[in-house]
Amino acid sequence: MARRNSSYIVAIDPGSASSGAIAMLYTDGAVQVEILPFVDNELDVGRLHDVLQQASFCLIEKPFIMPGNKNRGLTTQLINYGQIKAIAKLSCPYQEVAPITWKSKMHLAKQDKPHSIKVAKQYFSNLSLKRTARCKTECHNMAEAALMVAYARDYILS
Repeated sequence: MARRNSSYIVAIDPGSASSGAIAMLYTDGAVQVEILPFVDNELDVGRLHDVLQQASFCLIEKPFIMPGNKNRGLTTQLINYGQIKAIAKLSCPYQEVAPITWKSKMHLAKQDKPHSIKVAKQYFSNLSLKRTARCKTECHNMAEAALMVAYARDYILS
């Protein structure tokens, strides 16, 4: 997942089920984005812990819950969020951010999902946003994780 012997900051979009994404921004400016690691439909907490232990900072997106939402995916999202937050608390300095906060600063407020892919490509021109090498479409969750790590760099850590 992460390059060894290199310092980086992390941003995590918990997503729902296995749709969450993680972005790592290295001190040399390189960015790496992946889908959160899952094993048997559960977050791979050991692997995530290894990544966060090497991080200098982690930004975690708070789940946005619509009133009256009884979606089963929401339960999974909240479980993932809780696990991610606990691992971060044990591993590195971290901060939570509401989606509207970082999206407003990154010019994504009230934009559709494909727009995040376009903006992420503007920030990181060589960024791959495909879940796997065989995918034909780019993943907006990966784009949003990349934009969150840019937000952390530009607005929190600067």
